[in-house]
Amino acid sequence: MRVCLGCTRLVSKGSRCPSCQRANRKRRKAEGRTGERGSTAASRKRRANVLARDGHRCRYCGAPATIADHVKALALGGSDTEDNMVAACRPCNSAKGYQPLNTFQGSDWLRRRRVDVAAPGGAVADV
Repeated sequence: MRVCLGCTRLVSKGSRCPSCQRANRKRRKAEGRTGERGSTAASRKRRANVLARDGHRCRYCGAPATIADHVKALALGGSDTEDNMVAACRPCNSAKGYQPLNTFQGSDWLRRRRVDVAAPGGAVADV
């Protein structure tokens, strides 16, 4: 027998009693930390909403966007919610990786990318 991490009741297995497990799941879902990423229907809908909200334009360089990028990377504790996501083109998403937003926005790579996209003759084709 152990003591529940949430309420100090005794539990026979696990670290939380059933009511604390439900409360913890609900809190984690509200924070976007349920692990429901990848190809779940909810994740696909969330990404589609982000792309539509941003007009299918990359928020970093202005090129056509096909990806929803996490502003604060999941690896750095960011949540998987629409508030933490922006539309991005594949090159910007790859270049940003999991670095903080202010570091990426001040990068020479992004400055060059913006110039390339804004160049006369159209936007740079995404690979």
